[in-house]
Amino acid sequence: MIKDKNKPVAIWPGLEEGVPKPVMPYSPAVKVGDWLFIAGQLASDFKTGVPSDLIPKNGDPSHALQLQSEFVLRNMKQTVHSAGFNMKKDTVRIWEWFVSDRPDKDDYMNKQYTHQADLDAYQKSYIKYFESKNPIRSTAGIKELMWVNTKVELEVMCYMSSSDEDTIFLYSDLSDSGAIKKDDKISLSRFLYLPSYNLGWATYSMNELAELDPENSDAYLSFRKLIIVLGLTDLNIHIYKWSTYEGNKFLEKNLNYSSNRTKLFLDQIRENPGFYLS
Repeated sequence: MIKDKNKPVAIWPGLEEGVPKPVMPYSPAVKVGDWLFIAGQLASDFKTGVPSDLIPKNGDPSHALQLQSEFVLRNMKQTVHSAGFNMKKDTVRIWEWFVSDRPDKDDYMNKQYTHQADLDAYQKSYIKYFESKNPIRSTAGIKELMWVNTKVELEVMCYMSSSDEDTIFLYSDLSDSGAIKKDDKISLSRFLYLPSYNLGWATYSMNELAELDPENSDAYLSFRKLIIVLGLTDLNIHIYKWSTYEGNKFLEKNLNYSSNRTKLFLDQIRENPGFYLS
């Protein structure tokens, strides 16, 4: 019987970890295959509202936003960790909602249409929990959230490949062959979008064999990488006009073979256009 790895699984972090339990009928997170979807989180214990230690005595809204941001991100990290993911490395998208009383009537009269939330206060916590280049961010300013006095709500989406696949570097611009740009890291999942169905299917098959026959998985994965590297070299030489030097450097960087064996591969690619793409 084949296990369905894409069946949705609800994730419930232990309450001892400090993550408040929702009172509404929904899961804090759902894992689907290599993807993790986190429900929106805000600074509430879902019983009395905003915890007292998150309410500044002087009522400073910027300080309140910073305290609540840290609370939400810390709890969200625990939830992500409970699913076996790393929030700092695996988050690919985040939605952010910030509460602000602005713009008000006077702002509109003066043609000031921004929400004027102090995002620097939020950013101080944000940079501790996410990589600088990730994730994609969508931000909105709103008048209020579900619980009174909450200042921010966050929701994230994470991805972590379960195949532990090798990555290789691409030296030329393949932007015409899919959403791949110069110097991108190419993994199997992205390589399948290249214009070569047969090659993509071959590499996918190697990945499946590695899972079905774990004792020989290293051999399957090594062969898969070889297919990908040779296929990319074939593509770049005959479509994007790589020189012999460029092709040789690419093979040397990504294959652990002798220079003589590398030359044989390169000669075969140059003499048989499309051989590794069919």
